[in-house]
Amino acid sequence: HMRDERGTNRFKTGIDLEKEQEEMGTDTTSSEALHGLLGGGVGVGYLTEAYGTSSSGKTQLAHQIAVNAQLPSEEGGVSNGNQVIFIDVEETFRADRIRDMAQPTSLDADTALENIQIATTTDLTDQEQAVKDARQLNLEQTSVIIINSMVGHIRAEFEGRSEYGERADRLGSMLSDLQKIASNNEAAVFYTNQAGRDPSVQYGDPVYAYGGATMKHRSSFRLRLDSRGNKGFNAELIDSPNLPQEDIYFDVSTEGIV
Repeated sequence: HMRDERGTNRFKTGIDLEKEQEEMGTDTTSSEALHGLLGGGVGVGYLTEAYGTSSSGKTQLAHQIAVNAQLPSEEGGVSNGNQVIFIDVEETFRADRIRDMAQPTSLDADTALENIQIATTTDLTDQEQAVKDARQLNLEQTSVIIINSMVGHIRAEFEGRSEYGERADRLGSMLSDLQKIASNNEAAVFYTNQAGRDPSVQYGDPVYAYGGATMKHRSSFRLRLDSRGNKGFNAELIDSPNLPQEDIYFDVSTEGIV
């Protein structure tokens, strides 16, 4: 276990967090279902971003990847290990969703949770430290590092302020650390990003991802997620080193993304 400067354990297992969440009660909206869009297909050695407005499926996709990455490689998992690091910026990690999504797979739900190391961050400085702490872990058996969401603390702390340079520098530094993890340890990195709507755009797409050019240029693969109301969800591959732009639809069941 990595220990932070406060002397407390930075990471805890999914089982530990589940016990805490059971004591706090449950949030019924968390048990709404979504299922695996990428099917463990986040690129090893790359940074993959999924951005979208509220309720577009980002957090559910993060949970699905945390499960799928643990599958045997012949079932679509990542071959270099079954350990997952989940940096929870917005306190959205739900143990019950991991259990739901493990149900239809070959994974035991307890094992799936035990394999996830979760760090919940309190502010941007804490998030930056969590990324650095992750770099210090033994990552040989780590298949994927997940951050949900990359920009939550940045938006909270810089909203309405003009220090664009500092904001871009701090985001860029975290992305650089994550790229080193991805490249050096042959792990996949997946993070979500928030999106807004520009009311001044009359023609074309008013939806934009936060993080500006810093995020756009650092992310190897960019997925845009959109809700289609009662028709499910849409995912569009906006950018990638080797794949054409493509739209797909996905839908939701209690067992995940279908």
